[in-house]
Amino acid sequence: MVIASILAFFAFKEQTNVYAFTLAKQITFGGSGADEATAVAIWGTNKVIVGHTDSFGAGYRDAFIAVNDTGLNMWTIGTSEDEFAYAVAVAGNSAYIVGTTKNQNNYFDIFIAKWDLTANTIAATKFIASGINVPRADVAYAVATDGTYVFVTGGWFDHTAFLAILDTNLNIIRFAELDLGLGIERGGAIDFSISGAIYRIIIAGDTNTNTFGGYDAFITRIDWNSADNTLTQQWSLRFGTPGNDGIASLKFNSATTFVVAGASNNNGFIAGFTIDGGFLAARATVFST
Repeated sequence: MVIASILAFFAFKEQTNVYAFTLAKQITFGGSGADEATAVAIWGTNKVIVGHTDSFGAGYRDAFIAVNDTGLNMWTIGTSEDEFAYAVAVAGNSAYIVGTTKNQNNYFDIFIAKWDLTANTIAATKFIASGINVPRADVAYAVATDGTYVFVTGGWFDHTAFLAILDTNLNIIRFAELDLGLGIERGGAIDFSISGAIYRIIIAGDTNTNTFGGYDAFITRIDWNSADNTLTQQWSLRFGTPGNDGIASLKFNSATTFVVAGASNNNGFIAGFTIDGGFLAARATVFST
């Protein structure tokens, strides 16, 4: 596995083209169609699972949230068009679900939904679009929260990674495209550690630069000062093999180290890094049948 630094700084571009429409909800215990779970988070002793289904709901495919306590309670979140949920984060009694929804012009926009886990209902929603009547897909793939702020990343018209920072009522505090200058980039994972007012945010994903062959994985650290709402890019790196590489998950295991996981040349891998971008260790997992 080869690691190379990206020396270019990000050009942060504010996005203010935001609009919203209503999500629908339905309670059920299952269905006969296609169901796909994409993410899970822990709420006390319960599991909160999100994904999408065409078994039931408001129409076509809908996002769902399932809370596993004494049984499996599933609710759909959708409109008459398609919705896909890709990630969930839990803080307190709230779950933050992110994904994409098809708008009235048959293009996909980012959705963020706050779900009240005690009342089993939607508490707030936010929709973000790169532009109405633009044939591009805006998708949120990852979310993290500390119960005060919500951090989201994904693909802005699905070829530029982005960072969205919201409060817990889903009001946007910052929205920035992350201009890596590498071609197509997609943010697939996000997490953070906190030092005073500074949120040290790590975003990881994949890019089609194929410096090492195929798609390459990238990791970047962006510091957000919650006191003055400024963003500072600290470092970036990318790595890869002769095949396709990408990162789908990351988690801080201490205040100064984190672990990423993804796929590399058709095999799974995990790798550890320091908060300053130092490489610690990596291991690939080869699956065979």
